[in-house]
Amino acid sequence: MKHDYLKKIEDNEFSFKELFELIDYLKFNILNEVNDFSIVLLALYEKFDELFTDALIEEPKKTKQIIDSAIKRLIPIRQDAQEFLDYNHSDDETFDDETIEEFEEYQKTISANKEIVKFSLFTLNGVLEKLLTYSNYKSIDSIFESNNLSNEDLKENTESSIFPEIDLTTQKESLRLLYDLGVLDFLKTKYPQTFRSNHQLSNLLEKILQIKKDSLQGSTNDLLNENTGSKNYPKESKKTKSIMDSLNSSESR
Repeated sequence: MKHDYLKKIEDNEFSFKELFELIDYLKFNILNEVNDFSIVLLALYEKFDELFTDALIEEPKKTKQIIDSAIKRLIPIRQDAQEFLDYNHSDDETFDDETIEEFEEYQKTISANKEIVKFSLFTLNGVLEKLLTYSNYKSIDSIFESNNLSNEDLKENTESSIFPEIDLTTQKESLRLLYDLGVLDFLKTKYPQTFRSNHQLSNLLEKILQIKKDSLQGSTNDLLNENTGSKNYPKESKKTKSIMDSLNSSESR
């Protein structure tokens, strides 16, 4: 995993998808094995401008929204690392005179772990600094001020969603996402008599998506019949793929 990320960074193929995967990993592993990914964070910091400049030029508004979301997810991770460094771990264990060797060994282990986390925090702060350069926020403090949040509030809010902030702008994208999520197959399996006809299914989807009646008939038919050559066929887009990749990444942890 680490080597895959390093290669993608080197080849300029590291996208926001990989960034959010990395953030999800760090969220659960910031205090162990993080030394492996400090190298990735350092490489990301050095090539950040080269990796994301095109996205910022082509879609500045959406790219800044994605960057803002990444920052909000990284702040609680940084907080966990800082709390670990600040905490006096000697209070966790009680040692008597007969176990002084155990105490010394414990202190060595904690000291080594702190050095690892310290380097991780250093590289994490570097990436945050880069992200802030391109975000809608001027500083980390401004995130709390603009949203009226505390550190704990931000941690809860960032844990509530695993998905990048991407808007689906077309009917076909919305239909494709419902299909990829298995919603269409679920409805046809649970209500086989009602949805023997794709026309009835498309009518229900139009109500769910709040769009014009009969506007999904052709796309629904082509999607379910796998008519990939049809102009009405809802192809997988970068947006739907990003959402599904985030979902699958979360499940594979």
